Amino acid sequence: MASEGDKLKLSMLIRNSSANIILLGGVYQHQGESLVGPLTKLCIQNIHFSTAFLGIDGYHQDTGFTSRDMMRAEISETIIGKNRRNNVLTDSSKFGQIYPSLIGKTSEISILLTDNTVPKQDIDALKSQSVEVLCS
Repeated sequence: MASEGDKLKLSMLIRNSSANIILLGGVYQHQGESLVGPLTKLCIQNIHFSTAFLGIDGYHQDTGFTSRDMMRAEISETIIGKNRRNNVLTDSSKFGQIYPSLIGKTSEISILLTDNTVPKQDIDALKSQSVEVLCS
């Protein structure tokens, strides 16, 4: 969860950005700091975008990307279903983790951005499904 200082920094970046920012309606989940539900899904279905950034709770070669929360997974599925440039942002602690709700097919992800301690076999599995993996 982001600290109050991080939220302030983010709001300042947004304020000074020339990017178009779209805020969606829906039910705010405090734990995941995300919007979910039918209103969020409807908003996503009715807007156009070129790039999406998604968070995940787990990745395993056998299951792909997963979420702890069924409602967040449904929103991610809706985003992925628009067939745009889908990017996953995560850290290496999520690898080897499996949660109940599947988030799209691995092959529907364009880029995975993560840290440099992800197991090589996971990187290779992602690349074999045409996912570009960027480690920092």
